[in-house]
Amino acid sequence: MKSIKELVEYGADIEFRFQGKEYVILPWTDDGIVIGLRDSDEDGIFQTYDEMVNNFVIDGNVMKDILDEIDIIFTSGCE
Repeated sequence: MKSIKELVEYGADIEFRFQGKEYVILPWTDDGIVIGLRDSDEDGIFQTYDEMVNNFVIDGNVMKDILDEIDIIFTSGCE
């Protein structure tokens, strides 16, 4: 399986789970990389992967600090 970084750079939609909650990453939008809790309107928008992992907070954790705990459950556009 590709890493989240590889999937984002490829432009694949990503769904992942962390501590029982599901999140979505859409790296191809006109605004930038959109990431947020599934079925929520509180999304973060970042211009680069590094900006996203260094600044997006998931349950009080900066994303870069929990990458090894994230469970990718679905990707599209990256077969």
